[in-house]
Amino acid sequence: MTDQLHHPLKVQRFLRGWTQETLARKARITLWRMNRIECRQIQPTPKEAAQLARALEMPVSELGL
Repeated sequence: MTDQLHHPLKVQRFLRGWTQETLARKARITLWRMNRIECRQIQPTPKEAAQLARALEMPVSELGL
């Protein structure tokens, strides 16, 4: 459970005051996939990782994926 609370995506979202829905919209991925990625239930595709990095304006390597 601690891993889920401190997932880098969640931390970055929190710092921006964004909901999962907001990040999903900005990254152009579904909310369902955003939730599963953040909860470490699935791994994002390379395309999704790039979209998330672009939305957060940070390198993919810092996303903890």
